[in-house]
Amino acid sequence: MLLDLVTIVSNCQYSQKRQHVNRILLTMSNNSERRDAPLGLRITPTLKEALEQAARDDHRSVSSMAERIITEWLESKGYLPS
Repeated sequence: MLLDLVTIVSNCQYSQKRQHVNRILLTMSNNSERRDAPLGLRITPTLKEALEQAARDDHRSVSSMAERIITEWLESKGYLPS
């Protein structure tokens, strides 16, 4: 029974890692534009903590999560094509 549980957890972790890799590949294939324009900004500690938690939950870096949030907002407002 313990071996079955270890196998299930291992498969679940593999599945999550595979989903993460698939999301990265999909993002890369959808946007061939180079990401070399730096952006620095100051935010509140509360906002930073929320961003870090969102990034962890979505298996992303903080930078990738911020880019995703900004992109989705700009698309929803019509500043970027969706």
